[in-house]
Amino acid sequence: MKKPVLALIVALAVHARADLLITEFLAANTGTSLLDEDGDASDWIEIHNSGETAAPLGGYRITDSAADLAKWTFPDVSIPAGGYLVIFASSKNRMPSSGQLHTNFNLSKNGEYLGLIDPSGTIVHEYAPTFPAQQDDVSYGIGPDGIAVGYFITTTPGAANSVSTAGRVADTKFSVNRGVFTSSFSVEITSTTAGAQIRYTTNGSTPTSTTGTVYTAPVPIQGTTVLRAAAFKTGLFPTNVDTQSYLFPSDVRTQFANGSAPAGWPSAAVNGQVYDYGMDPDITNRYTAAEMENALTAIPSVMLTTDIGNLTNATTGIYSNALQDGIEWERVGHMEIFGGEMTVPVSSPCGLRIRGGASRVASNPKHAFRVFFRSDYGNGKLNYPLFGTEGVDGFEKIDFRTEQNYSWSKDGDLSQNTFLRDLLARDLQGAIGQPYTRSYFYHLYLNGIYWGLYMSQERSEANWGASY
Repeated sequence: MKKPVLALIVALAVHARADLLITEFLAANTGTSLLDEDGDASDWIEIHNSGETAAPLGGYRITDSAADLAKWTFPDVSIPAGGYLVIFASSKNRMPSSGQLHTNFNLSKNGEYLGLIDPSGTIVHEYAPTFPAQQDDVSYGIGPDGIAVGYFITTTPGAANSVSTAGRVADTKFSVNRGVFTSSFSVEITSTTAGAQIRYTTNGSTPTSTTGTVYTAPVPIQGTTVLRAAAFKTGLFPTNVDTQSYLFPSDVRTQFANGSAPAGWPSAAVNGQVYDYGMDPDITNRYTAAEMENALTAIPSVMLTTDIGNLTNATTGIYSNALQDGIEWERVGHMEIFGGEMTVPVSSPCGLRIRGGASRVASNPKHAFRVFFRSDYGNGKLNYPLFGTEGVDGFEKIDFRTEQNYSWSKDGDLSQNTFLRDLLARDLQGAIGQPYTRSYFYHLYLNGIYWGLYMSQERSEANWGASY
């Protein structure tokens, strides 16, 4: 969900000892900031003593819940006059008299209460009712003037804060929403923040303050295009990256028909992984243009977008290293679903991984995907009924399968292809009242490039069982 422009919603309450403040905290540490003694990228909280005498903290509490002001209690430690103390919000719950301190809670990236409480139960300093949503490796707290509250692009745990940003640039808006098109048009991109600079890309890459094309006029869209944009302004936190895909079935059937690599994509195998572009001439020569376009719009399309290196890089790309698994092989991306019988398009930031068994091997040029929806990417869940009234309307993950164990591409045996058979078996299981995983057919695109027919499937794990 897109977030509105942040106002100064944080209430700062100072009571008993006014020289103790939570001056900075980091709720989304990915490892570029301070690490704890275990080498973990734990959240952290900085407390500053601006007084002229040392501040003993024994018996003080810190909490992330306004309903539980005694959640974690400090041991007998103190902060010298003008000094700082950094504690890790790691849930490790360590309270040594010397060494690193760890609370029994983590901080929420989505925003929550944070307060420092004295031994009598009086609130010394708080961020209430909640601090605003946070971004990876960007801290939040009180600026050098001791009053203004905002984000810090440069974190300074244990030291005076740098100049903070005053808020967030207003989100970008597109004059044309994602979907299927038959004729060209132009897209206007706007932000209501005066003086903000908008940058955009059309190759799937993430626009930054220094990369992408500076927006000066509406962007012409003349064929299948993935348009990504973000807005920036000095002193303000930038917007998130918005993604809008425009699909033209008339050009998909002839995309890279000569087999040449799209700009930025590998022209040769990477780690033995073959990249096969363009539709097979055996298919395009068999059907008319109208028949092909009708087939491309008969069912919905899934648009997966990510920086090309996340897929193809020889060392870190998930597609070029398809046998690798686990969260360290998950890459940030964006998913859109529209077309076919869908009346409301789907759009969500997500994490992308390769999934499957036989479909992972390099001899199969077409791999399957698993898409994750986490708060780290902006949405805790995908809240959309992907299977209509047949299934639930909330998903933490979803698979897009290719069926490569018995297939024309692996064994050259059409009679053994399981692409239809597997789905039929699952649907029949559901029809007799047994638990089953739901599926649907989609055309799938990577950064706007047609990648073939895929089948979605619910992942039969604990969260799937709980959802039903």
